[in-house]
Amino acid sequence: MQFLTPVRVIVAAIVLCFFWFVVLGDKGIYQLRQLLGMKNRLMTERHTLNDEIDKLSEEKKVLSEPANLEMVIRRELGYIKPGEIVFEGKKPQ
Repeated sequence: MQFLTPVRVIVAAIVLCFFWFVVLGDKGIYQLRQLLGMKNRLMTERHTLNDEIDKLSEEKKVLSEPANLEMVIRRELGYIKPGEIVFEGKKPQ
């Protein structure tokens, strides 16, 4: 009996090709792992962006009130009303 008959070689080649495509093909395990990693990164980014959206929505709600908006304009931009006097003190070092 011969160990390497043509039928066995063909069957082995077909099995090898099948496993090659299962592991490294377009829809193979390697591609699946890459896609799962990409999904995890995108989900993390999505959660981060949703948190930022929530924070900005809350800030928008606070700034929609005129008193809060005036306070931010005065503090951040240094605006004063006509007739007001600004006193500046020395900052401790």
